[in-house]
Amino acid sequence: MSLVCQQVPPAIYRSSCASTDVPSPPMAIRGSSSISRPTNERSGLLLGSSLLADDSLFRSFFQEVTALQDDPEEDAPPDSHALAEILRLVPLSRNQLAQRWFMPRISSDGFGGVRLTWRSGQTEVRAVISGGQTTRKSYLYWENRDNYGTVIDFTPTTLLTHLRKQTEGGGA
Repeated sequence: MSLVCQQVPPAIYRSSCASTDVPSPPMAIRGSSSISRPTNERSGLLLGSSLLADDSLFRSFFQEVTALQDDPEEDAPPDSHALAEILRLVPLSRNQLAQRWFMPRISSDGFGGVRLTWRSGQTEVRAVISGGQTTRKSYLYWENRDNYGTVIDFTPTTLLTHLRKQTEGGGA
């Protein structure tokens, strides 16, 4: 006897069609006990691609980053890994902060990566995004008049949080 299952959309899980060989859909349980699909790197890259197509400020920002690759003064210009990381890490902040987001100072880190520095008054947020050929980890440095700190291997949400504090006048 064979079991025939009808086609169902991927969001619907039919236990009568399940076998031990088919994994259940990916789900993440958060601390609040809510259930949701986890975000992935691809969603950040899709947002970055969308901003490149539709947002002139973000496009100008990314063109300035890629221009470092053609600069004859650069010993180790940003590599493709660093550029992909920028498209993964920065778009959420640009999208969420909208008119409050401003272009950072952009420079090479000398190891195939990029430094992005946002300064406002006495606050600074610096994202150091490592290139693919180094063992250095990417990190976020933040400073305000009272405090400072670093976050190793930061996420798009971490960058957004620190830039939001900066734009709201609360420091990083």
